[in-house]
Formats: sequence, C-alpha cells, structure tokens
Amino acid sequence: MKYIPIVLLFMLPFIAIGEDIDLNFEYESITRELAVYLPTNYSPDKSFELLIGLHGCGQDAYSYRTALSEVAENNGLILMCINALDDGSQLNKMMVDERGKVIPAAIDYLSTKYSIDKKSVYLTGFSCNAAMTLFHGLNNLYEFKGLIPFNAYLPPEYDNKYNLDSKKSTCFCSGTNDGNYSRNQTLYNQLKANGGVTYFNSMPGIGHTVTFPGFTNEMQECIDFIKQTTTKVEIDDSGELLYLHPNEGILNINTKSNHNNTEIFNLLGESVFISNRNSMDISHLIKGLYIVKVNTNKSSFLSKLILN
Repeated sequence: MKYIPIVLLFMLPFIAIGEDIDLNFEYESITRELAVYLPTNYSPDKSFELLIGLHGCGQDAYSYRTALSEVAENNGLILMCINALDDGSQLNKMMVDERGKVIPAAIDYLSTKYSIDKKSVYLTGFSCNAAMTLFHGLNNLYEFKGLIPFNAYLPPEYDNKYNLDSKKSTCFCSGTNDGNYSRNQTLYNQLKANGGVTYFNSMPGIGHTVTFPGFTNEMQECIDFIKQTTTKVEIDDSGELLYLHPNEGILNINTKSNHNNTEIFNLLGESVFISNRNSMDISHLIKGLYIVKVNTNKSSFLSKLILN
C-alpha cells in the first residue's frame, strides 16, 4: 500500500521580527511612555522614516504598537506610539491643544536614541486621536510628511479648528458603518475644495474599529499615497524645503524665511514658469528635467525637478 503524504498549509499571522523597545522620557516634569518598534533592517548608519501612532481613547500605546508593527516592518519605518496620560479623564487621553506638544518633544527625544529622518514623519491615530492627528497635522504642529486619520471621531466642537487651507498630504480611512463616516467625508471634501492633497479610503461595512492586521492594506494604501504626493526634492542647511506633489501637479514651497518667488527653467536655461505663491499648479509643464530657483528674503537656492 502506498501512502501519499498530505501537506497542510496554514495561513500564519504576521509575526514582527524587528525589536520592541519601551522607553520613558520626561516632558514638563511628567514621565511619558513610548512604545517603539525598530524594523529588521534598522541600522544607525542611515536615517529612517518615522511612523507615530496615537492610540484611541481607552487603548494604550503597547497594543497599538503591536497593531502597527507589520506596517512599520513592511515599509522599513521606525514606529513610535505615545502612551496617553491615564488619570481617568477622557480629555487627558486625547492629544489636545497644549498636550499635543509632547509629539515633537518625543520626536526630538527619540532622535537622540536612533537614526531618524526628522523630515519624514508620518502621523496616524485612531478615533479621538485620529481627530487630533488632523488637528495637529493640519495646523502644522510639526512638519509631518503626511497624516493618516483612521476612523476619526470628529467632535462638533472642533469643526472650526482645522486648517482647511492646509496642503498637508492627508489620507482618510473611514468605515461606511462608522458613525462619523459622513463627517470624515465632509472634512475631506472641504480640504479637497481648497486644493488640498488628500485621499479618502472608504472601507465598506466597517464600523468604529481599528483591528489589525485586517486593515494593513488600507494603511499601506495611505502610506503609498503620501509617498507619491510628497517627494522631497531638496533641503538645504537653512531649513528651506521644496516638495513636489506629482499626482496633483502641485509644487509646494515651505520656507522658514519669507518666500519671494519661485522660477522654473528648462535645460536650455529658458524660464518656463514663475510664481510668488507658496502652492502652484505646474501640471501644464511637459515631462522632463527642470531647474527650480527659490528666492527668499534671506537666500536663493537651486534644485533639480523631475516630472514623470
């Protein structure tokens, strides 16, 4: 009698193979807890992008780190989840107003421990702290690379507190069965109407939840969107930033000093575009290599610009 071996294949859950690290740091005389994940490919010899996770009210940073570690591992990101204060106050569990300043302080602290590209920081949050992701991100608490609010709980008292003129790359993830779905859509439409760089990732049949790895694909879509729409062209020692939003055909200029004008030249040295706006439509330019000259009240600098 012949025996035929039978091989059973099981779909194993993702197991992060990087390193979980728990850190404490002092901020305004209060010890704050950070749940950090280092991806497998981490090396101090190069700078790594950073993903910051703000857990929902009633959750904690450690479970949120577990939830987001697959996304961090797949993209080679350092992950930092900030544990909210827990004194029984719902307000303290939200990174509201002054409390939100712990975010840039935590970035500065983590950069003393690990090699971080502080100009490439993603901010994501769930529920109440997805609202704070939008509030702090759109109001430019920090120069985040992009925002990923996940099933944001948007309290009416914050309706007039979001900077609707922001051009920050923002990717909404919202379930159609979530009670705040329509409010998320409204905020998305307001940003879009003002020329915002934004995307709405609608999740059919999903309610107010953030269970991973079930939503890893949605998070990945958002990270891909942000990467595609925030290609950093150049940064110089003075801190002047030049960003290209290729999908939207928008060139955004962010400068610490006053921006006078931006001029674009083709490779023949001919001026093909000039503007004194911080956000400009260059979708009419044909594909190719250009030279961009940015003039501020303190300096001028040149950068290559590739349209493809």
